[in-house]
Amino acid sequence: MNVELLSVERLCFCAFEIFMLCSFFQSMFQRRVGKKKFAAYFMAMTVFVFLENSFGNTVLNLLLIPFMCILFSVMAFRISFR
Repeated sequence: MNVELLSVERLCFCAFEIFMLCSFFQSMFQRRVGKKKFAAYFMAMTVFVFLENSFGNTVLNLLLIPFMCILFSVMAFRISFR
């Protein structure tokens, strides 16, 4: 079975995953940054998830993706840990 790990479809799925994360947090929190910086964070996170998924390593996914999603959420939204 030949699975293409670097494809446009996978990039679109990664962007949709980050979009769902953003829409979830936007319903509860205000954005911390402006539109341009938020778009830059969004694109950087999408590329990071896409490149990390291209390795095809499940353990790496389980370790890095939650950490990066938390980091992205804290940087982009006004989230308090209290």
